[in-house]
Amino acid sequence: MTITRRSALAAFNMLLPRLVWLLLAACGGQSGNSGITPSLPTPPTPAQVTAEGIWTGTVLSRCDFATVRALVTHEGNLFAGTPAGTYVGSVTEGPPFDVIAVKYAPEQDTPLALVAQPDAEALAIASVQTRTRLQIEWARQDNFCSSGGTSLHYNALFERPASLAIIEGVYTDGSMSMAVNSEGVISGSDLNGCVLNGTVAVVHSNRNYYSAAIDVDSCPASGTYEGAAYIGDATDGGQNNELFLFVANTQHAIRLRLDK
Repeated sequence: MTITRRSALAAFNMLLPRLVWLLLAACGGQSGNSGITPSLPTPPTPAQVTAEGIWTGTVLSRCDFATVRALVTHEGNLFAGTPAGTYVGSVTEGPPFDVIAVKYAPEQDTPLALVAQPDAEALAIASVQTRTRLQIEWARQDNFCSSGGTSLHYNALFERPASLAIIEGVYTDGSMSMAVNSEGVISGSDLNGCVLNGTVAVVHSNRNYYSAAIDVDSCPASGTYEGAAYIGDATDGGQNNELFLFVANTQHAIRLRLDK
């Protein structure tokens, strides 16, 4: 049989609807839905942003530069010393970072301790780069040439080991003398007659901070305090020879930097 060009074209036109139907069926029908939902790649889990660490920096206060130090523990406890006052409280990880803190400021009749300012504006954490940078803000002081916040840098001191053998020693700043024995027992006194007794304990062996509980007697700052301490390096040389202590109660806070 002879197949002409016209007959071949006619045959193709007859087959075309069937070919289209087969292609649609292979793709799931005319609706394009075969009942199978295509699997999409799972988006990556965002890296956890954490404010924990030892943080240090400087800020302009009364036209001079002042040091700012902060400790945020793994448990979210916050201790920060700024020119505006010392803040003690807690941080809920974020972002956003929810800070609940009390401000303590100096008063003449309590030379050792700072006094709680319950109506003062508290500290805020504006942003965090984990183990890099911490931006904190507080109420601007009514003084010329003073700032109401600063950017703190992460201090690798936080990653040093902690042990009672490391924190053991006798520390002083000229007006205060305090000893920590091999069992973590604290005893000390200052020139104002305040007597300190308490304990420190290791929280994490691979993190440089300690829990602290102190009783103060024989002075206006008398009371029971709780907080934290960490060990640093004195600027005149040596290692693990500087003690930073932050402790507080509902009325007062004590912030010390003592050298061994």
